[in-house]
Amino acid sequence: MLRIAIVAVITLTLIGTASAWSVEEVRYNATTDVLKVCLELSPIERLISFFVGGDYTKTLVEDLLEGNYSFVYAGYDCSYIRVNGSVTFREPVDVIVEGMNETLVLQNVTIFFPGNHTGWAKV
Repeated sequence: MLRIAIVAVITLTLIGTASAWSVEEVRYNATTDVLKVCLELSPIERLISFFVGGDYTKTLVEDLLEGNYSFVYAGYDCSYIRVNGSVTFREPVDVIVEGMNETLVLQNVTIFFPGNHTGWAKV
């Protein structure tokens, strides 16, 4: 009976963590060059993140991004990244760019680099 319970918990954990997360929000602060990536986690992933901390979120974001960046801070569901060059997303995302006095939106972004002003829509 105990073996069945252990197998059930392990199976549910594996099913719950197999690509259950998605990108909730990507926000770029143009004055600080910091990119905030927030993830929407499943309940099991939230539990894992609670015990493991920001390292779990950092690992998920590292799977999502490639390029020239460094981590500033990784929380339970958001990571803050300093963009040093271009950043490539593994899947298209919408990036909200906060500038001096305005907010702009880049839609379906796969490659992002500071100063990329083409296709920005004002909010």
